[in-house]
Amino acid sequence: MRSAVALITASLVLTVAAGAAASSQSRPTLRITAGAPLTVRGAGFASHERVTVRLTTDRLRAVKRLRATATGGFTARFDGFSVYPCAITSIVAVAASGRSAAVKMPPAQCPQPPAP
Repeated sequence: MRSAVALITASLVLTVAAGAAASSQSRPTLRITAGAPLTVRGAGFASHERVTVRLTTDRLRAVKRLRATATGGFTARFDGFSVYPCAITSIVAVAASGRSAAVKMPPAQCPQPPAP
């Protein structure tokens, strides 16, 4: 009987430990924290992991390569860019491990350019 209780207890401990390990691998996130200059903050990446942040607009591209902090976060500032949803098409952060996060841009209702 004691061996059955010990086996069940060990099984529960292993299950809880596995759940804690899975939750520590949270999904990376990326969000805009300032509009001008455009600044994004990432979280949920691995400690000190290399991260590449790509900003793509209708005409330009910008890339920042950086390293996450010990807590898996980072801040990337894109001087010369501001939040203008009619021009920004994507902001994506990709870690060396392949994990990634993207800013969800709301669909823009941009005015049509004036006719010549």
